[in-house]
Order: sequence, then C-alpha cells, then structure tokens
Amino acid sequence: MDISMFVIILSQTNLVIGTLARHLTKRPDLKPLMDQLMRLEVGGIFLITERGHGLDAFNIETTATEVSDGFVLNTPREEATKFVSN
Repeated sequence: MDISMFVIILSQTNLVIGTLARHLTKRPDLKPLMDQLMRLEVGGIFLITERGHGLDAFNIETTATEVSDGFVLNTPREEATKFVSN
C-alpha cells in the first residue's frame, strides 16, 4: 500500500470520527459505524465534492448503486470527477 494514500485515508477517517462522535449520545444507531471506523474496517470521506460543482451539492451527478458487497459509484462525465478537500 502506498503510504501517502494511507495517510489520506487515515486523516479523512479521523475527520469523520470526530464529526460523528459528538452526535453519538443522540444517535446510538451510529455506534456500529463508529466501531467499524475505529477498527479501520471502513474508511470515511469528509467533504467530498465534484470538480465541476464545487459546493453545489444539489447538482452532484454521481450515483451510488448498492450491490451485495457494497456500492458501485457512477461518475457520468469528467466534471463529476470527485475531489476531496484535505
């Protein structure tokens, strides 16, 4: 594994953990997800957007289709390429 990718995934996951942690008392349904994040079984992405849309979340074009082992993301055109701020 590329160490730089590991650092990005770890920092993004920590941002997600920090954001969700403050809501656990009112949202106990998030506990299983938090446990998975803490064990690094899943990675969290924080503030993902599309290159052609910036902060315009209402017009994001990406779709996610649930399959048996997760999700398949569909990026329909180049402007819908993902960008993750760090």
